[in-house]
Amino acid sequence: MHKRIMVKKPLLFTPLPTCTQSPGTHLSTPYALARHRLHVSTFPPSLPCCEREFSEVYSHLSAAIAEGIGSCIYNSGIPGTGKTTAVREVTTQLQYLVTLKELGDYIFVEINVMKVTVAHQAYCLLCEAIKGDHVNPSQALGLLEPEPSTPCPRRVPCVVLMDEVDQFVTRS
Repeated sequence: MHKRIMVKKPLLFTPLPTCTQSPGTHLSTPYALARHRLHVSTFPPSLPCCEREFSEVYSHLSAAIAEGIGSCIYNSGIPGTGKTTAVREVTTQLQYLVTLKELGDYIFVEINVMKVTVAHQAYCLLCEAIKGDHVNPSQALGLLEPEPSTPCPRRVPCVVLMDEVDQFVTRS
């Protein structure tokens, strides 16, 4: 009798490697330039019309990280308006402050719900990112539940971006 050994594939959390265009892309025609600028790997040099939102998210997250308190921001709007890009830019700016030692260190975890097949997998991904543990959803929830309410001066704050979280909403 042979035992069948099954190896569970570990869950991956985003950000995943993205496709990038080569810098030598020939942009001689307006079509080529538009195609380059609209490619999913292209990030704009600035976020026009998002200054107020950027400022609100920035001040909210920097204060929460500096004070070590739990906080939540819900950012909603029409697809393609730069919500995710704005939050990523905020975390980039905050990470720059960390390198300058003007802000304490923090963990950034991005979970794209479109890549999660079952809502409870989000707990597993979060637990893996924060604690490094590969566990089932109920174990992950048990490990994560005391985190925000248990004071610990040595704990590194964690910023979690749950992208496309509205995909979790169903009739059932």
